[in-house]
Amino acid sequence: MSSGNTCRLDSWWIEKRWLSERLTVRVGQFAGQDFYGAQHYAASFIFEPMGYALGNLFTDFESFDPPSTPALEVRVVPIQNFYLKSMVLAAVSSPYSQNPTGLVPQFNGTPMSVSEIGFTPGKKATSVRAFDNVETRKGYSGLYQFGASYNPGKFASPTSAKPQRGNYLLYWMASQALWRVDPKGGKGLDGTFAYDWSPSNINRNNTMLTAGLRFNEPLFSRGLATVSDEAVKEKCEDAPKLVWLSHIVGGLAFGFGMTLASGCGSKTLIRAGAGSLRALVTLLVMVVFAWFTLRGIFSSHAGT
Repeated sequence: MSSGNTCRLDSWWIEKRWLSERLTVRVGQFAGQDFYGAQHYAASFIFEPMGYALGNLFTDFESFDPPSTPALEVRVVPIQNFYLKSMVLAAVSSPYSQNPTGLVPQFNGTPMSVSEIGFTPGKKATSVRAFDNVETRKGYSGLYQFGASYNPGKFASPTSAKPQRGNYLLYWMASQALWRVDPKGGKGLDGTFAYDWSPSNINRNNTMLTAGLRFNEPLFSRGLATVSDEAVKEKCEDAPKLVWLSHIVGGLAFGFGMTLASGCGSKTLIRAGAGSLRALVTLLVMVVFAWFTLRGIFSSHAGT
């Protein structure tokens, strides 16, 4: 989880739809990463990039929230399960400093373009939004996306002292309902996968792969409740090796633990402070296993 230490107007826009939402135009101040390269199942994951958008979108200064920038977007749905959308936004390397309040649009920075095409099996393309909800999870629905962003400005190069003009990024994303208890319901298993690539002569972190699974309405819960597991791999110089099995097992244990404890660590701490004996026991178990992970039998130093 991450946030900005700021008090700022996040987004605003004026939007007009024609032809039963087959053509949509909006203009205002909004973030590119809220709608392009955004993880469709983001509400079910805690940490970025699975909880928001692909992390490498920052490399070419695609805007994010809360420091969104002026933008214009056009969205077209030519057939029922296919859409095409494109936007132009102001790409700014330091968005907080150039518009700290967000109240007055600042038309500076580099004009940057972002485009995406999407295929939406199981649902109408006019109804698809960047992030899913309880209603859109119903049935065997899916969303397959390909997008590209381009910033014509100058960028520092990790391989050359001379700045390079132009930076771009390509991404592929897929989110699909894999299994449903009721073919028309939302309870069941979903999978998501995403990959991005950008030129290595400009970007030190030039590839990222994310994958995740989530189970909607686990045990006897309904509605918003999910158990999710995620894995992220990023190409970076001198990066530590990613141990996939440890991340998968740890993510599943964390997800099921939160479900059984009825909350995350912060919520458990609040309940323990309010006098809940169950929360106190849960908190003690968390402390013990955190120590095991850092210094005990589950740590990387165990046996050395």
